[in-house]
Amino acid sequence: MWWRSPTLPILALALALGGCGFHPLYSQAHENTQIRQQLSGVHVSPIDERNGQILYNALMERMHTDESVAQPRYRLQITLEENMGGINYQKNATASGGEMQISANWQLLDVTTGRRVDSGKFSTVDSVNFLGPRYASVVAERDAERRILENLSDLITDRVAIYLTSHKQQ
Repeated sequence: MWWRSPTLPILALALALGGCGFHPLYSQAHENTQIRQQLSGVHVSPIDERNGQILYNALMERMHTDESVAQPRYRLQITLEENMGGINYQKNATASGGEMQISANWQLLDVTTGRRVDSGKFSTVDSVNFLGPRYASVVAERDAERRILENLSDLITDRVAIYLTSHKQQ
């Protein structure tokens, strides 16, 4: 019987989502270029410290993908908080690993009025293994920081893109 086919509910869901105006945020259609143009209108303020610079560069890669930068309409300000916790100890009282957490407090400001239009806080946690040689431990920490900061840049970019698409520029 054709109505018991598993493709019928999938087809119905696809038609229902298309009818309500649903479209992927980063689709390859014309909306993608519109979102990219809006994101290029966000000026990312410099962020303090080494991890701030890494996050700044990741945000710039995501928001300013083409050479044509729009006149900034918004300014994104971010402060970072870093914590190392949940340290695991071996029987000989040496640390073997822990959890690194980096939190990003961000706010999106309207350039013309200086008014905050959106803000939030994202936190990401990743594990770090403390290896025997000091250099190996430093590399493991840097790798965890990089993963966390990449994740934070994705979260912030998505949130700003959602704000921009829900508050279309007049």
